[in-house]
Amino acid sequence: MVARDEQQRSQPGAAPLLSVKQSVELSQNAMESARKGLQAIADLRLGNRLRANAAVENEATLVMILGASAVNGYSACEELMRDKWTHQLGIPEHTGPTSTNAAVRESMPRTHVERQDPKEWYGHLSELEKYRSAMDESLRRMKKPEAHGKTIENVPTMMDLIRANLGFCHETMHTTRGVLIDICRVRLENQVQASGSHDVTARLYELYEAKNYRSDAVTEAFTALGEVVTESICPSEASAPLTPQIVAQHKDVLEDYAEQFGRVGLGLCLDVAALIKGDGDDHIWRSMLQLAQALTEYRQGVLDLIRSVGPGKREVIAPPPATIEEPPVSRARQKSARRHRKPVNRTAAESSLVPAPPAVPNDTRTLAQQQADIVLKKFPLERAMVTELDADLIQIANRLGKDTGSVNEMMHCSRQDAMIAFTFVRSSIQGWFEKDQLLQAKAKLPPGDERIAQLSERLELLGMIEQRVQTREADALKSDTQPRAPHLSRLLEMHQVARVTSPTRLRSDNDSGDHGTLFEMRIEHAPLSNGERPAPWFVHLHTAKPVTANAVPSLEYKEFTAVHLKTAKEKNLGNRWETLMQALGNNDAKVHRSKIDSALLASLLEVSRGGKSSPEQFPNQ
Repeated sequence: MVARDEQQRSQPGAAPLLSVKQSVELSQNAMESARKGLQAIADLRLGNRLRANAAVENEATLVMILGASAVNGYSACEELMRDKWTHQLGIPEHTGPTSTNAAVRESMPRTHVERQDPKEWYGHLSELEKYRSAMDESLRRMKKPEAHGKTIENVPTMMDLIRANLGFCHETMHTTRGVLIDICRVRLENQVQASGSHDVTARLYELYEAKNYRSDAVTEAFTALGEVVTESICPSEASAPLTPQIVAQHKDVLEDYAEQFGRVGLGLCLDVAALIKGDGDDHIWRSMLQLAQALTEYRQGVLDLIRSVGPGKREVIAPPPATIEEPPVSRARQKSARRHRKPVNRTAAESSLVPAPPAVPNDTRTLAQQQADIVLKKFPLERAMVTELDADLIQIANRLGKDTGSVNEMMHCSRQDAMIAFTFVRSSIQGWFEKDQLLQAKAKLPPGDERIAQLSERLELLGMIEQRVQTREADALKSDTQPRAPHLSRLLEMHQVARVTSPTRLRSDNDSGDHGTLFEMRIEHAPLSNGERPAPWFVHLHTAKPVTANAVPSLEYKEFTAVHLKTAKEKNLGNRWETLMQALGNNDAKVHRSKIDSALLASLLEVSRGGKSSPEQFPNQ
């Protein structure tokens, strides 16, 4: 059906047989069926229920179906996104998603950007990742396992088509990340404007400068790398080949460009603490972190593009044997006309090939085993290295070639809000080691597979790293001089609160016997990792009417006029002290208070009654 639709679309004036959404659905179904078929072949091989030649032939056909379906799906998905780009974001078609860096350079109408849901664009990224993964897998399977990267001789045209669309898919993903930057930026700007705080304005201007950094050189570099990709796929459609030295210069320009975004992202993280001193600003710092994450992902996308492009040498492709009939497949589009690309007869290409079995040993691994091997190779944690480096995240990440600059600064900057810093650190750990992939790979393996032990060891080593980071996080949270409600929630979650006292009455103006309107709960932390005891925190509860201390836990939250967290140093300071300091000319004097919401208050009252987050977890206390 897809092949007939492609033939219909290639005829001038003819109406397509399938809608774009139908093409996406059919392609995804074909990808799923191809993967199930490949798994079935692997299972039959294990039981010696399929002849070797038949297995190779059927596997080769299914691999090509997988790749061709991914190309079809990506093409249809890109068409939907191009329409969205033009009609929802108001960008002319010539700057659509296939223009490598258009998203961060083109000025999109603000009202159009404000209507965008970042979750929807992250969904597009997730779908594109499925096609990218399938194309990458099909190319990998089309190579002889014993031939050091040489391709099976009867499928070069199909590989060229998949390789071309894989490159275009990388571009679309990269530009989608650029759209997310603008969505997060505009959302943050609106929140800052609504709050009346403009402390982040300077950082947003830095983002503007990063977007326009070395504009002409960056545009030339993106264009040049695109030409290198085109030249490796279709030499006849590319301009004069670039020398490795010139390609290296363009890569240096783009690497410098990418780092501008990384620096702005780090700066946003470091600036968050300055914006959250007052209550009710959580939405702003969360938006700042979202923008910082989008900038980090965009930076990584540029670096991935740099690494994926060769040194500029022409790739020599041996012609296929004369006995194999080449399928009619459209050539890769020229860069100037990429938005019009619509590969023709993709499924016909796949169906017209009957590959001859290569004389190589069969791969008898199941798909789950192959995926496990890929994950094990991707995350090369070794016990000797983790032990040698004492599970230190920064040293291990450096050893594995990760960029640790931002994480290292977040972990060691004493001026940084601890909750913000370690939220960023935990996110980086997930991005570096992808624990979810390790868990999924382990869950898919059959009992008794030797890879389970290897994956379990990786998870154990990652757990050692996470535990050391969590120890540092707990110390940083307890030592923060301006703790907020999220700090306390995180410590409760980590079982690092040793004791919470029941509410006790403090003196207030409206006291009457044992009835009052001001009460206090003392929060004692578990010791720091060095054995020292951190200073306690205090929760002050202000009631609308005088009540006894015993009645406080049974009050509804609306019966409190204020519930806030204070430090030991400032627990006896209040509005009178602030007024006095301001009268003495210290207009910046302010007692640190952080609002406690109803859910957190309920958790504290539960612990005060003997609930979990218990002291027995800390034997050295």
